[in-house]
Parts: sequence; structure tokens; C-alpha cells
Amino acid sequence: MTQSYAALITYLLLAYMKFLTKLKVTLKALIRILQLNLFQRLTAEELFKLKPDRPNVQRDIKQLQSAFC
Repeated sequence: MTQSYAALITYLLLAYMKFLTKLKVTLKALIRILQLNLFQRLTAEELFKLKPDRPNVQRDIKQLQSAFC
């Protein structure tokens, strides 16, 4: 029963955080952002304005298609 209460409280806190920050992401995406940045000291504003570290990679579509032909 305690796990149910903990899960409900966590869900409500995340939904409230989403409401306060006016983010247009799903709760699943919000959880993923928090999970990846759990041990960093950032404000909520800084946390949700972070850019991904990986560069934009242009993939060669012809090369991908030839692998499955």
C-alpha cells in the first residue's frame, strides 16, 4: 500500500511541475529529463532549457536503404 501512495505522490508532483513550467512535453519525457539530470545542481528553468550534447548527424538515406534490400 505504501508503494501505491509513493507512486501517486510522485505522479502528482510531476504533473504539478509540468503545469507550473508550462512545458509541452509528456510526463514520460519529463521523467526522462529528470532521470538523466538527477545529480546535477540546476534550477528547473535551466534543466528544461538544456540542449542535447550530441551533434546533428545527417544520415545517408541511400546507405540505410541498401542495407535492407
